[in-house]
Amino acid sequence: MATFRVLIHGRVKDGRITAFRDLGRRMTAFVKENEPGTVAYGWFVSGDGRFVTEDGYSEEAALLTHMANVRRQGFGDEYLALLDIERIQVLGEVGDTAREALDGPSTVHYLMTDGF
Repeated sequence: MATFRVLIHGRVKDGRITAFRDLGRRMTAFVKENEPGTVAYGWFVSGDGRFVTEDGYSEEAALLTHMANVRRQGFGDEYLALLDIERIQVLGEVGDTAREALDGPSTVHYLMTDGF
């Protein structure tokens, strides 16, 4: 299976931009050190508090490892306390287990039709 990306869009809760940036730095350092299958990892924020996080994975197992690490390290609770998620975009083909883990009312899966 080819690499795929997950984009999460939403808004940082009022007054939480500094905490968002701090969490991003800590999670990025952890991912870089512990998750070799995560091939892209970026946190972005606009002046009005909209955010996008971008994760890229070499395979489904890398995503599942990341999700387990987020829970185990307590990052997930912090993430959800700081952010209101509006939509999730999955770019590329993922297996059934990853699809199930990512699916929700705001998740859209896009299959690549052309490109590299």
